[in-house]
Amino acid sequence: MKTILKTLLIFTVTLLCINTVKAQKPKVDKKAAKIAAYQKMIDTADWSIVMEKAFPKAAGASTANPVNMAGNSNISISHGVITCDLPYYGGDAINNAGRRVKFTSNNFVYESQHKSGSTSPYQYDLFIAPKPGSTDFGNVAQIVLSIISEDVVQVSVTFTTTELDPVGYQGYIIPFKKFD
Repeated sequence: MKTILKTLLIFTVTLLCINTVKAQKPKVDKKAAKIAAYQKMIDTADWSIVMEKAFPKAAGASTANPVNMAGNSNISISHGVITCDLPYYGGDAINNAGRRVKFTSNNFVYESQHKSGSTSPYQYDLFIAPKPGSTDFGNVAQIVLSIISEDVVQVSVTFTTTELDPVGYQGYIIPFKKFD
């Protein structure tokens, strides 16, 4: 009788272990698929960033109070075309009211780098700049996007002219979405 109980107990424990392993596999597969899709989105430059906050800067110093942004302020890249539409909050806010950083171009350089030393699959630095001789970007010299996590992206826009102070933004990245 003891032998039968031991055998039954071992069989039950074995079944429970197998079911636990099988139940965990789909979670692992989903996470791996999500990471692969995220990395593909970054590598193929097919994404949009929705901006939530702006950090006005004056003479290179960030102000303490971010500006909450509403509406369709974003940067999108898809099929080799970048579209940027952001409000400009630099320097003298009164004289810059209503000013926008707005352009569309297919004449740019895009570079993505996984953050060195990071173990997170979601942390990247992205660099976007006009190709030499391009005037599509207006006064924009470079856009640097620092992806902190899958929910937070910090954006810095620098300009070719000293009249415009650099501006910082914060938002989140999503697969490409066309904004109106």
